[in-house]
Amino acid sequence: MDVDAFAKRARKELLATGKKVRTSTVETRDDLTTQKRQIGRLALDGLSNVEIGGRLLISQPTVAHHLRKVSSKLDTCMQD
Repeated sequence: MDVDAFAKRARKELLATGKKVRTSTVETRDDLTTQKRQIGRLALDGLSNVEIGGRLLISQPTVAHHLRKVSSKLDTCMQD
């Protein structure tokens, strides 16, 4: 799955939570925290938010929050 496909998946997961997709002002994907990078990789591997949360021992809303941030940062990188 490439960056575009991941961004679409993250956006889909976000919308499923009832949240709106926002654009971030972050300029590079290198600004991802270790946890956001880990969650993004697990989502990229096809795990659901519930599965990611279970694997990392965090709540599904926390996973969704991090995926929103990852998606925003990737969207910003793709616009440059």
